[in-house]
Amino acid sequence: MAIKIYQNQIRPTEEVTARASTPGMRVSMDTAAAPGRALSGMLKSGEALYVKYEQQKSENEVIEASKKMDETQMGSQNEIIKEGLGTKVNRFKESTKPDEALANYKQEWQTQIDTITPTLKGKFAKKYFKSYMNKRYISESGAIRDNTFVNFRNESRSLKINSLQNIVYKLANNPEGSVAHNQATADLNEFNTSQNNYDLFGDKFKQLQFDTLNNIDALTIEVDLDKNPRQTYENFKA
Repeated sequence: MAIKIYQNQIRPTEEVTARASTPGMRVSMDTAAAPGRALSGMLKSGEALYVKYEQQKSENEVIEASKKMDETQMGSQNEIIKEGLGTKVNRFKESTKPDEALANYKQEWQTQIDTITPTLKGKFAKKYFKSYMNKRYISESGAIRDNTFVNFRNESRSLKINSLQNIVYKLANNPEGSVAHNQATADLNEFNTSQNNYDLFGDKFKQLQFDTLNNIDALTIEVDLDKNPRQTYENFKA
């Protein structure tokens, strides 16, 4: 009995592999575009990698530039040769003149931009540095403004209290009815009724008024004791 061996209906043969091209044969568009897509993908991948490299290099350059900008250089005698911007910001924040401090800071900030920007070489470094400096300006100018306004308010309070002490001294050292005493009384009333003073001291204003009256009484007694101790003692007992 013969055994029949089955074979695949389609098998690669020399005839198929060596089949010659004919004018009617066509290649699909997808097949034709495949090499181009592969090449385009490789180029895009390489381009993206290069962009990331340049971005990181530029970021590193800006970080190094900011360090140098904030660096304070000292001389051999411990004198300051170059004051860093961060140190200047701290000094500006201690000022009692907000307008002057902010103007000085803006000038220093712009000087740093004009000095450092031309030295940056990275493709994105100048753009990144500008963004960094703009963010820094918003933060530091705000801190300077807030601190200097507090300093200005405290200085103004101190000046007002000094002027009040002069009034207290005049009231205690001049007899009632005298020109000096009458003027000091008018000055005290003006101080107590000033809306600006109330706004300046806020909820501490009433306490200041109370303390002022006590200081007037205490200083008056002290002055009277120096002039006539016995009479002052009798008046105090009465």
